[in-house]
Amino acid sequence: PTVNISRVKPYKGPLPGQRVDWPGPVVVTQEGEEEFEVKRVVDARLKRGKLKFLVLWRGYGDKDRMWE
Repeated sequence: PTVNISRVKPYKGPLPGQRVDWPGPVVVTQEGEEEFEVKRVVDARLKRGKLKFLVLWRGYGDKDRMWE
């Protein structure tokens, strides 16, 4: 879908009374890298010869699934 730029406004946070799902805790390793815990692997595929997994992260919702 397309939207005219005049209708776009900056995000100002959730509306009053709107439910907000906050992500779970993030672990930071000694090297300073973030680690996220996998809740489950939803799917797998081969893309350009590489195996990728559709990952559901613990503390995040279905819309935050990622191919890794």
